[in-house]
Amino acid sequence: MTINYDPHLIQSSTKDQLANHQPADCSNKKKYILAMFPYPSGQFHMGHARNYTIANTLSDYYRLNGFKCYMPMGWDAFGLPAENAAIKHKKHPKDWTQGNIQQMKGSFDQMGLYFNWGYELTTCDPEYYKWQQWLFIQMYQNNLAYQKQATVNWDPVDQTVLANEQVIDGRGWRSGALVERKEIKQWFLKITQYADKLLDGCKTLDKWPEQVRQMQENWIGRSEGLDIHFSSDQEDIKVYTTRGDTLFGATAIMVAPTHPICKEALKRDPKLADPLSELMTSGVSEAEIEKQEKKGLPLGLYATCPISNNKLPIWAANYVLMDYGHGAVMCVPAHCERDHAFAKKYDLSIQPVITSEQHDYEQGAMSEMGQLIHSNEYTGLESKDAIIQLGKVLQKINKGQLKTQYRLRDWGISRQRYWGCPIPIIHCDHCGIIPESFENLPVMLPTDIEFEPGKNILQAHKSFINTTCPTCGKAAKRETDTFDTFFDSSWYYNRFASGGDPSQLLDSSMKPALPVDLYIGGIEHAILHLLYARFVNHFMHDIGLVDNTEPFTELLTQGMVLKDGTKMSKSKGNLVTPSELHQQYGSDAIRLFMLFAAPPQQSLEWSNSGIEGMHRFLKRVHHYFETPRKTSNQEDKTVWANVQKILQQISQDYEKRQLNTTVAGAMKIFNILSEHHTAKQEEIERIFLITLFPLAPHISMYCYQKHFNQSILDAQWPEVDTQAQASAPIMIAVQVNGKKRGLITVNASNTKEEIVAIATEEPNVKKHINAIRKVIYVPNRLVNIIAS
Repeated sequence: MTINYDPHLIQSSTKDQLANHQPADCSNKKKYILAMFPYPSGQFHMGHARNYTIANTLSDYYRLNGFKCYMPMGWDAFGLPAENAAIKHKKHPKDWTQGNIQQMKGSFDQMGLYFNWGYELTTCDPEYYKWQQWLFIQMYQNNLAYQKQATVNWDPVDQTVLANEQVIDGRGWRSGALVERKEIKQWFLKITQYADKLLDGCKTLDKWPEQVRQMQENWIGRSEGLDIHFSSDQEDIKVYTTRGDTLFGATAIMVAPTHPICKEALKRDPKLADPLSELMTSGVSEAEIEKQEKKGLPLGLYATCPISNNKLPIWAANYVLMDYGHGAVMCVPAHCERDHAFAKKYDLSIQPVITSEQHDYEQGAMSEMGQLIHSNEYTGLESKDAIIQLGKVLQKINKGQLKTQYRLRDWGISRQRYWGCPIPIIHCDHCGIIPESFENLPVMLPTDIEFEPGKNILQAHKSFINTTCPTCGKAAKRETDTFDTFFDSSWYYNRFASGGDPSQLLDSSMKPALPVDLYIGGIEHAILHLLYARFVNHFMHDIGLVDNTEPFTELLTQGMVLKDGTKMSKSKGNLVTPSELHQQYGSDAIRLFMLFAAPPQQSLEWSNSGIEGMHRFLKRVHHYFETPRKTSNQEDKTVWANVQKILQQISQDYEKRQLNTTVAGAMKIFNILSEHHTAKQEEIERIFLITLFPLAPHISMYCYQKHFNQSILDAQWPEVDTQAQASAPIMIAVQVNGKKRGLITVNASNTKEEIVAIATEEPNVKKHINAIRKVIYVPNRLVNIIAS
């Protein structure tokens, strides 16, 4: 008889129970599992499917182990893409966003992905951004938020500021327009004040991938060096260097094209304007700067070294950024590869000041530390000693000092666009910059707007911009910048602990849920998002909102989904959508394939044959439980012990996040079910369905309910019978000089000596042995006797 496996019928019969099996209990033995919330583009892709399947799988595993699990979901709903889409489709961003959210929720449901929807949040909801505005005001009142003129990356098409990471090959990441360097007022958060806390905190993140911790530490970039003030005709030029020992090898001072001294040079020589502008259109990220051709422009000005008194020419260079250090660096061609390449191109002198007998300085720089040469009274000192002595001298003459420097820069949070959370600041001619009063929060984003290309909507919206000062009551103007979406996502994991209460940022009854026990998301968020979230959580701890300093105890960075070796995308023509696969195979097969094809941390190469294989496996499972099964009263200790061994490995693999091998383990148990029939058959069936449930929930629930007349949701993760493993007989092959001569049965409790004695008494083994020279024993597998 053919039993028809209909995955859609099975899913529809079980999804209501599964969807309601998501209680938000934050009591003892809790697991707060959070997958990074998505941007609601409306396009549910395989990356989404994999990320949230991993989260669902681990949540169900922990529920079966008696944990109270909390797995909420929300939407990172503000941002430029919605604004651009609204212009394109002539829709309001709110309507476009809400429509996409409903589409994606339907896709979650289709894929059998279930969350605590009762605690759903959306960043464009005033109930959410009211508390974001309140949080910003706390930062402002704690002297962590400020506004200043800053040189920014300006996208002339999208009419907004871009972070360095959003500029690719000098162009905006979305518009493709050539980015301009422009000075405008920007809002910043003083993340640099938390540099040491964030750096020290990295040491506690022992459940994060080492690669990510290293990336965080490198981004913060703590270093010890010297601040040196070079004299010029205008004002001192400050330079920070970690290689103060090479000071006497400096042959020029390089400054950023936006450095104040460039403005002085322009006053003297207006012809410098165009070449300076050309230097400003170069790359802005450090990665781009490292790769790009190094270009420079002599300014006709000089700076004097406070130690050597050498007069050094001042150049503007495209590889120096105003955002890093003081916007000026020493050019030491003999001991820095970048400076060496620049010196060779522009014919600057190369002066070695660290001893090296064999190095050819014409061919390249020598960057190692060592003993100083050609350095006046510092000649003969080791590099580290020289740096310390120079620091003391510079401080004494008031021309510098030893200094701890950070690569980290303050976080620019304001954007010049409409679809974002309004910054709750009021500009009053009488009182200055004043935060909005709590009673007036949220500062609502107006909805009665019209889009015009190149127009700042909020600046033109009179009823929004015109207000009264909360301090003096006189007429004032609202801030028209909105928050960058990085700020929206920097604290949402804590807002999920609000219990859905709009009257407070955090609900004390939900506080035990914190911190997030397991955070799941792509490696592309390893630096900025995670660093900003850590910073905001540290601040929330410092003002008493949360008890934990770090927001995420464990981090799992899942790999991308690839097809033909490249990331799936519509533009590449290699897109496979979960929706079309669901129609053919059902959600359980898709989930199983994604979990089985690769460990979560690695990229997954898509394979149609792979998902077809999972579909066939589920058909076999369905057929097994839908047809009468053979029974036996015979107890097989070996079979039971093997099941226990596999169960133990599955449990360990769940804890190690090796979900691909948990699928393999469940398949092994099913193969044992199919091939053996013992007195413990029903117990093995129960174990199989429970271990399969987190991986393929619908068929597991269906078969468990039908076979045992119970809900699998009431089941518990089976305990491993360790005694069975210890007492079960073990079959061991016996070789003589590498050739198999017999098979013996032993117990796990037998010692090596006892096993060897049993092997040598095996008749077919014994007759091939004259004298034993050596015995090789592979535990539980093999005895190889080297004999003469």
